[in-house]
Amino acid sequence: MLKIIDRFENDKNMFISGFINFYNESNSKYIIDKVKNANIIWYDSTCLKEDKDLLSHIVTNLSMDKLEYFLSKRKIEVFTQSAYINELNLLVLPQNYDISHIIHEMNHMIGSHIISLSPYMVINGLSYEMGKGDVVVLENDAMNEVINQLMTFDIINELKNLGMNVVYTTSWQDNAFPLLMPFYSRFKESLKELYISGNYMNFLNQFDKEKFQSFSQFIFMKLFSIKKRLRRNEQVTITREEIESVESMINDMTLTQNTNKKR
Repeated sequence: MLKIIDRFENDKNMFISGFINFYNESNSKYIIDKVKNANIIWYDSTCLKEDKDLLSHIVTNLSMDKLEYFLSKRKIEVFTQSAYINELNLLVLPQNYDISHIIHEMNHMIGSHIISLSPYMVINGLSYEMGKGDVVVLENDAMNEVINQLMTFDIINELKNLGMNVVYTTSWQDNAFPLLMPFYSRFKESLKELYISGNYMNFLNQFDKEKFQSFSQFIFMKLFSIKKRLRRNEQVTITREEIESVESMINDMTLTQNTNKKR
């Protein structure tokens, strides 16, 4: 059962190199610390959400006390799918060793910055969570998922360039790549800086705030529609008109350097 842990340990330095090549050598210490300090649970994708004997399906090198503590903090279904849980610094990764899932969740970990636990506030890439008690509000979560998957695609290409035999597997987010590619391509370096620093305000300073909010809402509705169609097994098509609308909104919301100085 521990073979998967050994496999990850063998691949860890290669993963770290892929992230460093993507994010830049200057961020190497931050990336190394994030990866080496992570808690990891490996879940069995064949385990049903209704299965109460979750412990028998989990592989981990965490102590039993720590594992039971983590399991007590979330519903069972959280541990039957790939995830990164910010406040627990916990990666939930698949035992089938799907590299795309592993890199995707590790990249969420890279982008995670806990601002406060009481009241709860976490910045994770382009999304943020705020709340108190059981009430948590998420902003830009779906858009961040697509951005994170675009980054995952690029990081996997870095791993390939390093000589790792890895296959990229698609997810629902890939259907939205054409929609968000104009945004990702234009602000890729700023997005990488946001993931590393967690400086959300610095990222937002590039934009007219109200127009960025309108853009976020537009993307939210488009992604909601995409996921709805996928649940119905309907074909997802991003039209040229939709892409042009995104490009127009990006141009309209982006502040020039001179405009930023005036503000």
